[in-house]
Amino acid sequence: YGAAHGHAVIITFVIAVPACRGVHILVAVGFIADKTGIYTEKAARLCTDLLFYIITPAKIIQSFLLMDYDSQAAQGLAVAAGCGDAPVTTSTYSPLGSRS
Repeated sequence: YGAAHGHAVIITFVIAVPACRGVHILVAVGFIADKTGIYTEKAARLCTDLLFYIITPAKIIQSFLLMDYDSQAAQGLAVAAGCGDAPVTTSTYSPLGSRS
């Protein structure tokens, strides 16, 4: 590999470790909250609802707002808006053949 490869590994390490620090902190806080009983099943449901109903749509909208606009971007936005207005069916499929 040589000296150049060694420098590249060190530079990558120096960049990657601080970038992962936030993830390590989140994991540690989650572990402590779970072990102390702060993070209950109700709290998990609330976090899931927050993620799926608030944060995910907000990030999708943000991604469209940060795009350079052209005809393809406008078409993608129209498709996304159309999918959001589409009716949702609630039928489930069972591998045993019964549908509910």
